Amino acid sequence: MIESAIPYRRAFFDFKLLDVNFKCCPSEMDWYKAETIAKFLKPFDEITTLFSGSQYPTANLFFQKVWEIHLLILEEKISQHSDIREMAEEMEKKISKYWEEYTPVLSLAVVLDPRYKLKFVKFCFSKLDFLTCNAKVKVVLLILHRLFKEYVKSPAANSALVESIVDGCDSEVRDVMDEYDLFESQSESNSEKTQLDLYLEEPVLVRRGNENLDVLKFWKDNMIRYPELSMMARDVLSIPISTVASKSTFSIGGRVIGKYESSILPEIAEAKLCAQDWLYGNGVADDSDEDDIEIDVEKIVARC
Repeated sequence: MIESAIPYRRAFFDFKLLDVNFKCCPSEMDWYKAETIAKFLKPFDEITTLFSGSQYPTANLFFQKVWEIHLLILEEKISQHSDIREMAEEMEKKISKYWEEYTPVLSLAVVLDPRYKLKFVKFCFSKLDFLTCNAKVKVVLLILHRLFKEYVKSPAANSALVESIVDGCDSEVRDVMDEYDLFESQSESNSEKTQLDLYLEEPVLVRRGNENLDVLKFWKDNMIRYPELSMMARDVLSIPISTVASKSTFSIGGRVIGKYESSILPEIAEAKLCAQDWLYGNGVADDSDEDDIEIDVEKIVARC
């Protein structure tokens, strides 16, 4: 809403010149505050859209957005506007707590993104706190190796790998080189370096041109090279960050206006909202009686 209004700041000023009764024209300071707030809220809008996507995104996409919000809050703590500065200070207390809790899972997912790996994680940590950056990266790497060892020891991962290869190829036309690739990957896994080490040593994919990379498809295509690691990547990247779409969490429209009332007048919808607030505020009804309440909306509108 703020972004939609900012391009029309000149129109507000012109309208003030034409209409003497227009008393609430925003000042230049108001527009400056609006631009500042729009910049501050932009990452929140992006991550909310990402969380509420109908096609649930993979877990590697969330690390960057959460980090951008954390970095932005730290920058606004020294803002010239006292309101934004106080708000950022309160927000920083909460996001620091959640950042410490979510960092391991989010970091694992972004390391398994071939465009970023550990370099991006180290860069993000250094921007937030340079002194603790190396220690946090070591913790992430330690967790990665521990988790990978569990997949190497698991017989279920090896059997799933064989089944996926067999299902993906017709037994009559299966390329014999696929079996060689599997043999080669097993030979590499028996060496001193693990699949995880080999993956981390490889150069990262160029980010530009691969913005829409399907990470799950990447690991499916590289299942022969990294058998156990690809199984681990599939499980980590599929971790749901949110189980409920945020729009449905914050919206009460579905509980006020039914699916057969989508074309009612705004005044009627407002009356329904007010009437329910009045009823619940006076303790007349509870959740169990919600379906039995009959509100004469027309009379309420007439009184208004």
